[in-house]
Amino acid sequence: EALAQEWAARFHRARGLPALAAGYVRGARDAYLRWGATAKVHGMEQLHRELMQGEPLPAALPQPADAALDLASLVRTSQAVSGEVGLTALIQTLMTTVLEHAGASRGLLILPRSGALRLAAEAGVGPGGVEVTLPDSVLAEDAAPLSILGHVLQTHDAVLIGDGRQPHAFSDDPAFTLRATRSILCLPLLRQGKLAGLLFLENRLAPHVFTEARLAVLRLLASQAAISLENALLEEKEALLKEMHHRVKNNLQLISSLLNLQASRIEDPRIASLFTDSRDRVRSMALVHENLYRTGNYARVSMRRHLGSLCAQLQRAQRLPGRDIILRTELADLHLDIDKAVSCGLIVNELVSNAFKHGFGGRQTGQVEVVLEQPAPGQGRLAVRDDGAGFGAAGVPPLEHATSLGLQLVSDLVHQLRGEIAITTTPDTRFTVTFPLG
Repeated sequence: EALAQEWAARFHRARGLPALAAGYVRGARDAYLRWGATAKVHGMEQLHRELMQGEPLPAALPQPADAALDLASLVRTSQAVSGEVGLTALIQTLMTTVLEHAGASRGLLILPRSGALRLAAEAGVGPGGVEVTLPDSVLAEDAAPLSILGHVLQTHDAVLIGDGRQPHAFSDDPAFTLRATRSILCLPLLRQGKLAGLLFLENRLAPHVFTEARLAVLRLLASQAAISLENALLEEKEALLKEMHHRVKNNLQLISSLLNLQASRIEDPRIASLFTDSRDRVRSMALVHENLYRTGNYARVSMRRHLGSLCAQLQRAQRLPGRDIILRTELADLHLDIDKAVSCGLIVNELVSNAFKHGFGGRQTGQVEVVLEQPAPGQGRLAVRDDGAGFGAAGVPPLEHATSLGLQLVSDLVHQLRGEIAITTTPDTRFTVTFPLG
């Protein structure tokens, strides 16, 4: 309506009919106001001073008659995005909703993954409405102006270009030579300052499509989308990790059974003992994985809960009649990703089990202590100490040259944590692993 009245005003003014032109100018101005295009209204007032007859721009924009319906529609749209559970359904709903509200002819959902940008979805307006595809591929260099994407990734600020044919800050990007685009908007999907993805929208035919009013709506949808997207990704990750847990658990049970069967068929007690020891280690690994499975949250594992439960199980498993070896824990409330949680759990399992089995000789009393703390920002420290007999006069060999299967395993796990280990043997035996939390 605004465009039609503006062009009608030009038509009548060119033909020397200022009275008719003035009516169309005022009608266009009112329509632009309802649209929220305040910059356009100011421009018209400067251009048509004599036709506007000194009418001031209202302090508050008049709301259209159907503003309540627009608000209700926005609420329904936000609920539709937040209500999707599966990642695929969420992306399809998000892209359809965004294109419908923004007036874009094309939209991309771009997700940063492992140092690269991946094209999660591409949407366009076709004969049947908005059509969404899910490539899930590395973003092609000519898919969107990389300079704009890089700017949004770095600053977390939206980029809005009213007319791609006019000079702007990103005019030198080769994408504008390859693709004739008028209106451009690149919007970050942020949750608590963390970037979840990018929305890139364009309209190749019309300039200044992404108005301030539409941008406000899109910012709201982007905020909701960032939350929903993160939740959907965590649900998918947890489902995958649960499936992996079942496979690992089944494989460990199979290996344990095979080692047990082999140990029963070997007559040499020394070799049979090695098989039995290996079987026990595999069972311990299964215990660590089972304990993690019960935590229920694979994204960020509560180490106080995980290690506390693991140590309680180790205490029960190693308890012998007439023997009183106490296992104490002092665990900070750190939350680690699944990889670090597994490595820390296996280190504790190996060192505590060895302390119970070999650390006290014929003694009936003693103490084993497990400590997890954060000595500095971004740094974790895991220590296992016992007041047993120690390693004797020979001391502890360098882990990289250790002949003990247990020490080799600990060395590998420390390497997986990208950490360092220090071992002291006086007055007590202490293994201290320092590692980055991130």
